[in-house]
Amino acid sequence: MRKKWIAKKAAFIATAAAFMVALFSAPASAAAYDVYYYETHAQADNSPGNGAASWVWVYNGGGFGVVAGSVDYQLRDGSSGSLVVYGSAASRSLNSDVRQIRACQEWVNYNTGLFYWTCSGWSAVS
Repeated sequence: MRKKWIAKKAAFIATAAAFMVALFSAPASAAAYDVYYYETHAQADNSPGNGAASWVWVYNGGGFGVVAGSVDYQLRDGSSGSLVVYGSAASRSLNSDVRQIRACQEWVNYNTGLFYWTCSGWSAVS
């Protein structure tokens, strides 16, 4: 009787584990490309699954001296753009695949009162 119970329990655990893997695994074609720059996190996806050709997202958590964050993007059709957030997150669907992105951050120098932007390097999105 005890062996049957253990076998049933093991089968249940194996089935539940397989279900969780299937539920939370992303398909091989789904790939978001990430770029981090201090408190800014940027992403791009050329297969977003929402009907658009691509998608960009940016998050900026703020922090001492940090005013804003942005994702700059260059598209395969030759156009480019930027999505800016102030201590929050935002996304944008696009009509062309993203070629490359970079994360940027706006800072304030409290000694001079001047604002300036700095950015990561460009990251290719395939």
